[in-house]
Amino acid sequence: MVKEVVKEPIEVGQTYVVGREVGNSSIYGANSIPPGTFFVTAISKDSFSHREYISGMSLPKKEKNLVKIYANLCKKDLEEFKLPIRKQITIKKLIKEYLANNLYSVLRHGNGYCVGSDPEVFVLDGKGNLLPAWKFLPAKNKAKTTTDGVMSHWDGFQAEFCTKPLTCLGYHVDQLHYGLKDILTKAQLVDPKASLTWETIVKIPKPLMDSAEDIHCQLGCAPSQNIYEEFIPPVSEGRDIPIRFAGCHIHFGYEKNHWTDTNIQRAVRGADHIGAVIATALFNKMEHPERRMFYGRPGEYRVADNRDRLEYRVISSAALVHPGVSHLIFDMVRQGIRAGEQNLLDSIWSAKDVEMREVIINCDVKGARKILNRNRKVLVDIFAQHYGGTIAGQRTLTAVLNGLTEFLDVAASNMPLYWRLNESTPPWICHSEVPHGHWTYIVGGRDRWNIPPTVV
Repeated sequence: MVKEVVKEPIEVGQTYVVGREVGNSSIYGANSIPPGTFFVTAISKDSFSHREYISGMSLPKKEKNLVKIYANLCKKDLEEFKLPIRKQITIKKLIKEYLANNLYSVLRHGNGYCVGSDPEVFVLDGKGNLLPAWKFLPAKNKAKTTTDGVMSHWDGFQAEFCTKPLTCLGYHVDQLHYGLKDILTKAQLVDPKASLTWETIVKIPKPLMDSAEDIHCQLGCAPSQNIYEEFIPPVSEGRDIPIRFAGCHIHFGYEKNHWTDTNIQRAVRGADHIGAVIATALFNKMEHPERRMFYGRPGEYRVADNRDRLEYRVISSAALVHPGVSHLIFDMVRQGIRAGEQNLLDSIWSAKDVEMREVIINCDVKGARKILNRNRKVLVDIFAQHYGGTIAGQRTLTAVLNGLTEFLDVAASNMPLYWRLNESTPPWICHSEVPHGHWTYIVGGRDRWNIPPTVV
C-alpha cells in the first residue's frame, strides 16, 4: 500500500491508517478497532477531559467489503499517513452505500454547538401601521440585557433582539419567547394595542421615510460574506428602498479558531442545501424574493474575529410564526451545518449548488419540493432521528412538502397566542414545554396537528 506522510492536521473527510488494534476506544461504548483504514467524519473534544477524539468509519483489513461505524479514536491511534486519492475515492463509494442505510447512527445530533440568534421582527400599531422600533427601543449600544438573557434594540425600522447561546434548542426557543415578549411589552408602553408580525417584508410609507432621521433609514446590517459569490445589493442608500426586510440569523458557537475557511464553506453549504431548502418549501406563500435582492441569499454568513462563532444569515423572520416551527427550522439548519462540517453532504444529498441557489433566491417552492422529494429517504431518516421515529419522520416530510399554510393559521394576530405573550394567554413553560412548543409534539403525541396525509 502506498502511503503519503500527513503534513497537515488530520481533517474531516479524509481517510487514514489505523496501524494497530485499538481497544476500549469509544467513550460511547467499548469498541475494538481492528487495523485498517479509517474515514474521519468528525473531530471533537471530551467536555470533561478536553481530550480530542476522532469519529468516523472503519474498513478493517480482513473485511474489505464491510464498512462499520466506530466512534472516538484518539489522534495517537492513527498513523501519520493519509491514503492516496484513488484509495480515498474507493472507500468513499463504500461509505456512501453504508450511509444510505445507516444515516441515523452517523449524523450526530447537535455536536455541542452553542446556538444563539438575533431575530428581527416588525411591530404594528393599533391601526395596523408600522410602528418604528426606535420609538420604543434603545439603540444597540445603549441596550441592556434582561434577567431572561435577551437584549432588544432598534435596527432601523425593525426591532431586533439577541439571545444568549445555549446547546439545547428547547431552552433556546425559551429565549425566542423572552425576546418577543420583551419587544411587545415595550411597544405596548407606547401603543397599548401594538402587535408583532412575522412578515418578512414591510412597506415603508413615504411620509414616515421622509420624517425619519438618517440614522434610522440606514441599512443597519454590516456587509455579509458569501461562500458562492461577491454580492452587491442593487441599492445601498436606505431612503431609496421603500421596503424593509426581517431575518432570523442563527449563530453556531464553538471553541476559538474552530470556524476555519474550510469548515465555514462546508457548514454554510450544508445549511443551505438542507435547512434553507426545507424552509423554502415550508414557508410557501409566506416569503418574498424581494428580500433576497438585498440580503438573506444562499451562502451568506459572518464569522467572529476569533472564529469561535459562525452566523448563518439566510433564514427569514417567517421562522418566528410559531415556537414549534422555530424549533424545526433551527434544528434543520443545525443538522445541515453538522452534515456539511462532517463533509458528508455530497455522500447523502442529491442536488447541485446552482439548483439549490436558484430555489432559495427565487423562493421557488416547486423547485424546493423537487429537491426534497429526490432526497426523501435521507429526510425521513433525519426527521425520524429528531422527532421520534419513522412515522413522525414521514409526517414531518409531508408537512414540509405541503407548506405551513395548509395546516396552520399563520395570521400574525395569532403570534401572542402561539408564543404566550399576553396576560390573557397561559404562562410560558421552561424548555418550551407548552403544547406544540417542540416540533416533536406537533407530529406525534395526543395533541399532534392535523397535517394532511398526502401533499395537497
